[in-house]
Amino acid sequence: ICVTRYMKNFLVDKYSIIQDKIAVIPNGLDYNKYHVVSPDERMILKHSLGFGVDEKIIVFSGRIDHEKGIFFLIDAFIEACRTQDNLRLVIIGQGNISECAKKTSSYYGKVSYTGFLPIDKVMAFYQIADVGIVPSLHEQCPYTVLEMIANNIPLILSRIDGLNELLDDSQCIFIDPLYSEDGEMSFETKSITDAILLIINDKKKAQEITKLYPDIIRTRFSATRFANEMLKVFKSISASVES
Repeated sequence: ICVTRYMKNFLVDKYSIIQDKIAVIPNGLDYNKYHVVSPDERMILKHSLGFGVDEKIIVFSGRIDHEKGIFFLIDAFIEACRTQDNLRLVIIGQGNISECAKKTSSYYGKVSYTGFLPIDKVMAFYQIADVGIVPSLHEQCPYTVLEMIANNIPLILSRIDGLNELLDDSQCIFIDPLYSEDGEMSFETKSITDAILLIINDKKKAQEITKLYPDIIRTRFSATRFANEMLKVFKSISASVES
């Protein structure tokens, strides 16, 4: 069982596994557990977390290391701050925080490192976020993305195998990777900066990106769909064993 078509193709190509023996079942979550807050609730929540009413919140959630693209994000965020003064980057997760802090030493007032948080606190940050960003170098079908969709956060995603199956160009802003002669992947700082500023400053664009998120999370990435597809696999295995 794979969560993306990309991984299924990888297993077929690299390990010669028969296609019919591989099922593609994207992750799913219970969307009933997620609540998109009203503007008034959002303002109260922002205040309770220590943010100003006019601050624009960019959220990253995940392991803090090179593979998650965090250092590319920080470079781009710093450039965005040179253009606009009301931005705040919230980095949720554990990892190489000390290296990140070195890069943001002149922007301590603009970057918040939360470390590990219980799920209710993570959800609180999602509920006040203006932008969610997943600039990973490698990814499949992360719950971070699904949770941000469930919270109606306009997304910036790296255009890589796996993530490019979750949404299309009308449902997020993709940042295209660059490749060096030896195949090393990176991202252009300006492309991330421009994506952040576009969503922050173009309310209509943000609304266009998220308008189908409720339907997407209730159909393509629901826990019910996930469970039903898993059950089909188990039943097919049981039937083949019995026969």
